[in-house]
Amino acid sequence: DIDTNPSNSLASSNTKKASKADLNNERIWPPRLPELEDVRIRARIFTHKSVIKDKDYLSARDKADSHNERLEFLGDSILNYTMTLIIYEKFPHMNEGHMSVLRMKLINNDIIRQWAILYNFHKMLKLNIDQTNAVNMETAKYKFLSDVFEAYLGGLYEENPKKNLPIIKRWLKKLSAPMIQKYKDEIRQNVEQSINMGKPNHNYDMKNEYTNPTYYGNITNNYDAK
Repeated sequence: DIDTNPSNSLASSNTKKASKADLNNERIWPPRLPELEDVRIRARIFTHKSVIKDKDYLSARDKADSHNERLEFLGDSILNYTMTLIIYEKFPHMNEGHMSVLRMKLINNDIIRQWAILYNFHKMLKLNIDQTNAVNMETAKYKFLSDVFEAYLGGLYEENPKKNLPIIKRWLKKLSAPMIQKYKDEIRQNVEQSINMGKPNHNYDMKNEYTNPTYYGNITNNYDAK
């Protein structure tokens, strides 16, 4: 049957417009996953080396090109590099020590595993390992999921480095925003606690700019919390 009610057509049109607006809204969570066009690279990303371990007819080169280990190696470096850039550019006054602390918070396996699950990577990953030992299986999955996230980054780079590096940076910047905000909040709380405890705070700016606080220099030294 054909719907002749103009109000229904208008509602459908408005829904489509709203959906389109949502796709361009940076507040949508999680941020949209950058897409891969090369199906061969995508297949490698989601194939663990255990899948091809018994395929002795493959050469060493063919085996290396059949699973995600090399892409994970590449993606690990890309993740470190990109997070370093994001932190360095966002916090021009943060000292090296605390940039390192924040970077470690953003690239630890637990966070990366959560990001992988966020995009259902755990449902796409192909494994061929002994599942009789539940403890070992859970431990393996924990590591494999962080590896497949890094492999996805490596795959994006391999497909088109010039085009995809800026895309990776924008994506990770949005993805890491909640963790960065949490870190900023922790620093803010530490400074406020020092004030409430009656410690010197002559370097504290009520506009939320923390510049060389005397007692919390090890936490907020040269840190712009805006």
